[in-house]
Amino acid sequence: FLWYSIDGGRTFRPDGDQPVIAGDGRRNFRDPKVVWDPDHQRWVALIAEGDRVSISTSPDLRTWTRRSEFVDTGIGTIECPDLFRIRADDGTFHWVFGVSANGFATGEPATFAYWTGSFDGERFTPDRTAPQWLDHGFDWYGAVTWEDPSAPDDRRYAIAWMNNWDYAHSSVTWPSDGFTGTDSITREIRLVSDGTGYTLASQPVAALQQYATVRHELGDVAVDGFRELAYQGDAYEITTRVSWQTAQN
Repeated sequence: FLWYSIDGGRTFRPDGDQPVIAGDGRRNFRDPKVVWDPDHQRWVALIAEGDRVSISTSPDLRTWTRRSEFVDTGIGTIECPDLFRIRADDGTFHWVFGVSANGFATGEPATFAYWTGSFDGERFTPDRTAPQWLDHGFDWYGAVTWEDPSAPDDRRYAIAWMNNWDYAHSSVTWPSDGFTGTDSITREIRLVSDGTGYTLASQPVAALQQYATVRHELGDVAVDGFRELAYQGDAYEITTRVSWQTAQN
């Protein structure tokens, strides 16, 4: 459905009671992401539909034409699609197509899967079939990105859900508060060349650096299994360089 605002986005109202993109009875039809395509001067809508993402276009947000589908049957139920153009650190522009998905079947994370490639206004073509994963932990799912207004071609911001569907309803706060997981801190997203292709690089936004009030130097710490650090507090940030002799993961 189309909703609009006349007060700068503070409130929204519906533009009629009919959907502008109908689900047509699809079981999975969720998480629309609408972006502007400057090359073709029209809107692009991405909608997650189970094992695929549909791509539709519109000149006015009211009349939509379904153009193509991006299909991946190996990463579970796809959610939260994303599409953006960004300039890499070597000066070249690339399109990035992203989804939140489950990579456990191939021994990979269940976070933000993405592909670099090209977009012709109707269809996204990836540089390679297998996705890359922006985060290799377990709790960075349902990510959304938006451009950095100060450098829209070069940087984006991103937040995600700090949880995982495998244990979302096992959280200690679920039975007590009906709450499970929170938003991650905001990350800065860039595209970098690794010599054979392009990869998204992320780091916490620089503004977070001003919030640390006390600094503790723990020195070199050896870990074999689990190691309790010599610090207690309500909140902390760990900055470390990791090295290992042998590691399985």
